[in-house]
Amino acid sequence: MHSSFDTKEKMDQSARHALSAIFTGDELTTHLVILRRYNRVKPINEVKMKRSIAENLLSITTLNIKLKTFKIEKFLLMSMIIPPSIDNTKEEGIYLS
Repeated sequence: MHSSFDTKEKMDQSARHALSAIFTGDELTTHLVILRRYNRVKPINEVKMKRSIAENLLSITTLNIKLKTFKIEKFLLMSMIIPPSIDNTKEEGIYLS
């Protein structure tokens, strides 16, 4: 897997190659300086970003587990209140059509 740094390096190399084919001397130097200025990248705090992603994933996973637990508890509660094997309507003489 290529990182964004590797991709940036390949793009920079291709741009330098193209500029050297088009310009010479002072013009080449000027364009290379411009290219260098555009290729500056503000470094990011990768550790902070990765920790933030991990925290978000954990919170989503925790939320999913809580939701599944709630659904199971609700199902168990409903099955305790109205057991599916007992049909109360026939015993009381109430028939639904």
